[in-house]
Amino acid sequence: MKRLKLNCLIAYVLVGLFVVPDVNGRGAVTQAAKLASKVGITGQQAAALRLAWDNLLRGYEDLLSTPPDVRGDTSTLEGHIKAAMNQLHAVDPSAIPVAPASIPVQDKGRTRQFILDAVRGHLQKAKNVIEGAKVSHPDVQQALGNITVAEGDVTEIQATPAKK
Repeated sequence: MKRLKLNCLIAYVLVGLFVVPDVNGRGAVTQAAKLASKVGITGQQAAALRLAWDNLLRGYEDLLSTPPDVRGDTSTLEGHIKAAMNQLHAVDPSAIPVAPASIPVQDKGRTRQFILDAVRGHLQKAKNVIEGAKVSHPDVQQALGNITVAEGDVTEIQATPAKK
C-alpha cells in the first residue's frame, strides 16, 4: 500500500513538472494549435517557437539590467534580440506576441559579466529550441540569423572594458 501511494505521488509530481499552468492567461496550448493550423507546422513546433520567444524575452529583460556605466554598448544587441522576437511573432501574430515596448528589469544589482552570461545562455537556449523544432519558414530563419548576430554582439561586448 505504501509503495502504491509513493508511485502515485511520484506520478503526480512528474505530471506537475510537465504540465505548465497558464498563469499569464495566454493559452499556450490553444495558441500552439492556432499556429500549427495557420502555418502548417505541428503543435509541438509551435510550442517550441513560443518557448524560444520566451527565452529571448528573458534574455532581453536581463540585458536591460546591465549596469548604467555600460548601458550604451548594448543597443545593437538589444536591436537584434527584439528583431528576432518580432520575426517569431510574424510567423503567427495570434500565437506569438510582439516584443513588448516596456520590459521590467530582472537581475538588477548583478555584475555585468553575470548578466551578459545570462543573456548568452538565453540566446543559446532559444537557438537550440528553434533548430530542434526544424521549422522551415523565412521568418524563423531570419530570427535564427538575428540570434546568431546577437551572440556575436555579446562576445564583442564582453571583450570591451566597462566604462567608468
